[in-house]
Amino acid sequence: MPRPRTPVDDAEIRRLYTEDRLSMRAIAARFGCSDRVIRRRLADSAIPGRHTWTLPKDAKNRVTGPANLHEHHHRRLTTDARYRRRFRRKLQATYSAGTRKPLRAPIEYRRRNGDVCRLRGGFEVHFARWLDDNCLRWSYEPRSFLLSDGRRFTPDFWVDGWQTYVEVKGQRRQDTDDKLRMMASEFPDAPVRLMLRRDLQNLGIPIRLLHCRPPSVVRFDDHL
Repeated sequence: MPRPRTPVDDAEIRRLYTEDRLSMRAIAARFGCSDRVIRRRLADSAIPGRHTWTLPKDAKNRVTGPANLHEHHHRRLTTDARYRRRFRRKLQATYSAGTRKPLRAPIEYRRRNGDVCRLRGGFEVHFARWLDDNCLRWSYEPRSFLLSDGRRFTPDFWVDGWQTYVEVKGQRRQDTDDKLRMMASEFPDAPVRLMLRRDLQNLGIPIRLLHCRPPSVVRFDDHL
């Protein structure tokens, strides 16, 4: 026997979605209609949809602020493979126009002294391990420089033994070259050294490691 349908009130839909933070599926179950109807009514009211990883107020693992939401999101990224795949697909769809490079979850690198550093890519992890293996003191993204064109440049590493900043890239890029030229002219007291894939190979890092992304958590003595 079909379930009786409740008249769909646009004002009530907006209140349930924006104030009570119910999902479209929960609102559709309340009115006895499909979630497509709810999605269409919200679109007609110019109400944007929420991201799939935004938690409702009545969620079991409730978060109460932006900081806690960020911590919850990072914890899910590092522990839940299914959540991580869904997040990456969402980013690929968001940045499919090519205006911005898709983001990746950070990699937790546990240093020799026990500190945990969140690095952005696999090349940075391999370079950090090489620095630790050679007992070179370093810090990750210690300073950001404001360039004359309004852009910011944040070198990846500061290496004390070399007294220079190091920017790690897989291959040479035009925007990176432009920033390095501006850094050399505007901040001559802050030298920056560009490390490409071939430079990492010259340091003795096996090429097989440079062709795969490390796991989400890496220790300095892990065998990758």
